[in-house]
Amino acid sequence: IGTSVGTETSRAQALEASLAASVLGERSRALATEVSFGTALSTAAAGLAQAQAQFLQSVQAIAALNSTLLQTQSTLAQTQATLTALAQSTVNSSTLVTVLANMGGGTCQGSALGTPVVPQCMPGFVLQSSSMTACSGSNSAYPTSFQCTAVACPAYSTGSNVPAGCSCVPGLNGTVTATTTLPYYSSTCTHVPCPGNSFGANVFTGCTCNQNYNGSISAITTPPFYTGMCAPTPCPTGTVGSVILSGCTYTPSYQSV
Repeated sequence: IGTSVGTETSRAQALEASLAASVLGERSRALATEVSFGTALSTAAAGLAQAQAQFLQSVQAIAALNSTLLQTQSTLAQTQATLTALAQSTVNSSTLVTVLANMGGGTCQGSALGTPVVPQCMPGFVLQSSSMTACSGSNSAYPTSFQCTAVACPAYSTGSNVPAGCSCVPGLNGTVTATTTLPYYSSTCTHVPCPGNSFGANVFTGCTCNQNYNGSISAITTPPFYTGMCAPTPCPTGTVGSVILSGCTYTPSYQSV
C-alpha cells in the first residue's frame, strides 16, 4: 500500500508540474501576442500620423493655389478695367487693338543710362509715330505713346494684312512671313512657268496650248499651282490616224492633210 501511495503521489506531482509548465507556456504566448499587437498598433499610429501630416500639407498647398488664383483674378480684373477705360477714349477701336497688341519699349527702370529705348513693333507692323519721355536724372528716355500699323499684303498675295496672314495668289508658289525690319515682311511668292505643251509668260498671266494641242490651263493655290493640261489634238472625223502631230490621212474622196 505504501508503495502504491508513493507512486500515485509522484504521478500527481508530475501532472502538476506539467500543468504548471503548460500554463507558463500559454502565458508566454499571450505575452508575445500582446507585444506583437502593441507593435502593430504603434506602426498603425505612426502611419496615421504621417497621413495626417500629408493631408495637412495638401490642405496648405490648396490654400496657396487658391491665393494665387485670387491674385490672378484680381490682375485680370484690373487689366479688363484698363481695357474698358481705353475703349471709351477718343482712340477708335481698330487703332486701340493694334496699339495694345503691338506695344514695345520699356521704362526708366529698364533703360540703360544714356541709352533711349526705341519702340519696337511686332512682326508685320510698322511704327507710325512715337513720343519719348526723358528719365529724370539721366539722358535716357522711354516711349510713352506710339502706334503700330499693320502692313498690307505685298504684290501677288492676298489677305487682310501681313500680321493676319497673306497667301500667294493662284498660280504663284511661296509664302509671306512677317518680320520686324523693312519692308516688315518676307515674300517668296514666285511665278510658276507654263507646263509642257503650252506657252506663255507664266501660269498667273495665262498659258495657251501649243499648235496641234488642245486643252486649257488654270491657276490655283495648291501644288502644282495650276490645273488642266494640253493634250495632242486628235485626228478629225473622216480621217485615219490618232493625232494630228503623227499625221492624219483622209479616206478616199477626201484630201489628205
